[in-house]
Amino acid sequence: MLTNDLRRAIITKNVLFYARYSTDRQDEQSIETQVALGREFARERGWTIIETLEDRAISGTKLKSRPGIQNVLRRIKRGDIHVLLCVSVDRISRDMEHSSGILKQLRHHSVELWTVQNSSAVNDMELGLRSIISHDMIEQTRYRTREGMKTSVKKGRAAGGIAYGYRAKLVYDAKGDRIPGEREIDEEQAEIVRWLFEQYVLGRSPKELAVELNGRVPTVPGPRGLK
Repeated sequence: MLTNDLRRAIITKNVLFYARYSTDRQDEQSIETQVALGREFARERGWTIIETLEDRAISGTKLKSRPGIQNVLRRIKRGDIHVLLCVSVDRISRDMEHSSGILKQLRHHSVELWTVQNSSAVNDMELGLRSIISHDMIEQTRYRTREGMKTSVKKGRAAGGIAYGYRAKLVYDAKGDRIPGEREIDEEQAEIVRWLFEQYVLGRSPKELAVELNGRVPTVPGPRGLK
């Protein structure tokens, strides 16, 4: 905890706080926790959080598709922000190129990047090292995921989503645990698949077939319930 004398000795700074969690499988309370940590951190230093921006269920490897971080970059251009605060560097980005680009824009507008985790401003070396570590972890995860999917396909199982015309099949092993990736034909959808192939062979276009399916009563829903 900072003493009152130290608080008075620190010049008040305008702070922009950014929070993010990665996927829809994570708890949305994560945002609230990050914001609470940020507010306490700013309060101890006599800083003022001007605005809080966030991205929910979006990977840190994305940049343009994150509205929160894009709003951060637009907001700092006004010139009234001294600090961009987040809980940890990986909340900003898990991509080396994106991290460097964001820090460069912050520097251009004289904005410091601080993290609650390290209680200090982030320098180029720290950002670079942490970005490399995050990037490597992501690549390892991607590799393990791809290899796991290949193994599932070789065993005749679905590696991810179930293709239209099939449905998940409930199969259990000797221990009573469900065996993932098993599937069986959905006869109702299979009829649509067969009809599509038959009509295509007759020379009808995919667009024409889609229009007919959408126009049926009742309409034929697509793979995810959409048109």
